[in-house]
Amino acid sequence: MKSESTPPSPRLAGVIVTHARLGEALREAASRVAGDVAGVETVSNDGLGPQELARRVRSVVDELSAEGCIVFVDSRGSSCATSCLDAVREDERVRVVSGVNLPMLVDFVLRRNDHDLDAMVERLLQRGRSSVQLLKGAR
Repeated sequence: MKSESTPPSPRLAGVIVTHARLGEALREAASRVAGDVAGVETVSNDGLGPQELARRVRSVVDELSAEGCIVFVDSRGSSCATSCLDAVREDERVRVVSGVNLPMLVDFVLRRNDHDLDAMVERLLQRGRSSVQLLKGAR
């Protein structure tokens, strides 16, 4: 039972699945920028084969038991992405988004209670793309 001082669970949860400890670093950075990152978990592929990684991701998604869940992966076509797709392929309340970056995660943390799952995904894709820019060139 939650106490009255416990904030409500976020509408949308997130799982950051990456190579090595990138996900942990992104989650920590997002917490420093945006504050409370409850409902955002990380999974590393370190020491896990594809089936083991898929089982771990499925377990974390189930534990979060949110209205919807976005699984953020570092690289399209990677073992992380493939395992995540295998893990959640049949789950209508889960989407897999590749190319996770800090602006995308911060936006997710700050706005995840404001949008349904598909609207949040569209917002994150736009935010992620718009954050990749050339800031200064040689000329």
